[in-house]
Amino acid sequence: MLVTSYLKENFHIRIRNNCEESVKTRQRWYVLECDCCGEQFEKSSKRFKDTSMHICSNCDHHRLAQEASVKQRRINKYVDKFDASSGTAIGNFRINNSSSS
Repeated sequence: MLVTSYLKENFHIRIRNNCEESVKTRQRWYVLECDCCGEQFEKSSKRFKDTSMHICSNCDHHRLAQEASVKQRRINKYVDKFDASSGTAIGNFRINNSSSS
C-alpha cells in the first residue's frame, strides 16, 4: 500500500567540454507498506509499479507471487490445453501455405 512519496535531490559533478559543472537531478521515491507484514520500505520510481503487490525484502515474494498466479488462473478459468498467448486451443491453429510467386 502506498503511504507517501517525496522527491530526492542528488548532486553530481560532470565534465563537459573540459569544464567541471555540478548537476542537480531529482528522483521520486515512494514509501510503501508491505501487503504481507505491514513493514514500511522505499522504492524508487524506476522500480515502482502501482498495479503490483507491494512486498518487502523480508517476506517470501516468490511464494506470494505463486499464490496470486493460482488465484488468477482460477478466476480466468485457464486450462492447460490452451495456448497461453491467445486462449485458443493449440490443435485449432491453421497455417496458411498459400504461396504467390
